[in-house]
Amino acid sequence: MSLDPRKLAPHDLALALLFAAFFAGVVAGPPRVDNDVFWHLAIGRQIAAHGFPRFDPFGFSTDGIAWSPPEWLSELGMYGVHAVGGLWALAALRVPLLVALALLLGSRARTLGASPPAALLVLALASAPASVHLPMRPLLIGHVLTAVVLDQLARQRVGQKHAVALLPLLFVVWANVHPSWPVGLAFLALALVAGVALPRLG
Repeated sequence: MSLDPRKLAPHDLALALLFAAFFAGVVAGPPRVDNDVFWHLAIGRQIAAHGFPRFDPFGFSTDGIAWSPPEWLSELGMYGVHAVGGLWALAALRVPLLVALALLLGSRARTLGASPPAALLVLALASAPASVHLPMRPLLIGHVLTAVVLDQLARQRVGQKHAVALLPLLFVVWANVHPSWPVGLAFLALALVAGVALPRLG
């Protein structure tokens, strides 16, 4: 998705600036602390100090019940970032994840034929209401990985046959980062069904 100002018409440039303004509103401001952040940090601290837990170390009603943290890799990473720079470091980490999410969605739109103005306008309008659902937590990483899957499926659809070759490795990482990985599998299944059924339906 090219946003080179030298290649954009004036109205396209205006839309790009509009998107940038909306996006800046999403990522600007002090660190946003979601209720789950401190839980994730505590689990990350527990893993760093004592290794992978076999039981919930904080549950008072689940003592002795086998448990494993499904988001252990992202929690360990969040704890490491927080140990270095506190909440501001987590806020800084959120920025490139949001940029990656926007670029991947824009890339998918362009790959499937959307014009630059249409792609930018949709992303700009979606960024403001989506901001409340995108705090720095493992789910944000899951959103980015979902966008990777959608982008790669779009590339395969337009003839880039090897676009999905690295998806198995992505799912291995995703399964240890956030339990939203079945969403990615669902998109793969839908793409497979559509690829088989739609040609037969003419």
